[in-house]
Amino acid sequence: MCHFGKVETDVHINASAEKFHELYSSRPHHIGNVSSVIDSVEMHQGEWGKVGSILVWNFVQAASSCFGIQVSAGADDRVRRLLDFATLLPLLEESDRVVENHVRGCMTQVCLMAEMDEFGRMRFKVDSDSEISKGLYGKACVAKAVIEAIDPAKKLITFKVIEGDVLDHYKSFKATIQVSPKEKGSVIHWTYEYEKLHGAIPNPHTLMEIVATMSREIDAHLTEGEGHEEQLVGKIEVDVHINVSAEKFHEIFSSKPHEVPNISPNNIKNTIVEGEWGKEGSIFVVHYVHEHQNDISSYSKDKGSLVHVTVEYEKLKGHIPDPHSLADLGVEVAKDIDTHLTQ
Repeated sequence: MCHFGKVETDVHINASAEKFHELYSSRPHHIGNVSSVIDSVEMHQGEWGKVGSILVWNFVQAASSCFGIQVSAGADDRVRRLLDFATLLPLLEESDRVVENHVRGCMTQVCLMAEMDEFGRMRFKVDSDSEISKGLYGKACVAKAVIEAIDPAKKLITFKVIEGDVLDHYKSFKATIQVSPKEKGSVIHWTYEYEKLHGAIPNPHTLMEIVATMSREIDAHLTEGEGHEEQLVGKIEVDVHINVSAEKFHEIFSSKPHEVPNISPNNIKNTIVEGEWGKEGSIFVVHYVHEHQNDISSYSKDKGSLVHVTVEYEKLKGHIPDPHSLADLGVEVAKDIDTHLTQ
């Protein structure tokens, strides 16, 4: 089974491509001052803005979506992943387990501490006597990454992770950030290329959500006081390597989507067409299981095929999360179809 993958997302911002690229490539140590998900960026070796330099990123990863908990097929799997995550979290000091820090109304004993850091941001520490509820809280993570490329003309920078929590789940992990100017503002295109340690590791949507949030926070900092409207348009792309031919896979989605509920019953419950199967202009109604436009394309490879899942969307409001779980739903359906066609 192939464990290589790629996840991409577009983040539309109001700041210019030049401003964002300059801060991210030459002054990343300022990001911790403006972001709620990045605690700090430190220089380990080299110089700011130089290829070959090694940076240490300290960030917070939300546990509720870590390891694919939101899109797991079964309750047993969700609980097991929460328990695994709980073992990674540090314990609170006994001196912090006082009545004033207890969360009232919980059946389990949960302690919550809040404090303001030097930049005026609230920081929270939590612990619980229940491993399941403990697993719901976020984890402080570290990634040591080397700058592999900087292209000022293309507004592009590439990092390769060489140490840290990310490599607990991925054999290799590379991030590329390219900022392109638009008529109004810019669009940041994030790309993760990775190899998982094993097939049970989910696609890194949680890490993508972190950088999308960080990108919007940097944008708010760079355009503070300019009165721009919030950007609500976005795109998520995921590559899925499958064993079946592109022709067979495409036939299912284009001409036989009514068979998908039988192939992927845990994800798709029913498909209804207004028009004709396989005809442009026909309208599909899909009843799916889930806790925006979804496009699935397949391309031939030397062995098997590559399915490219694209989700394009416009949010109603800025606080609505990016639909990474919908992209993962497309991934799971693609894998089920691949298994069905290769039996």
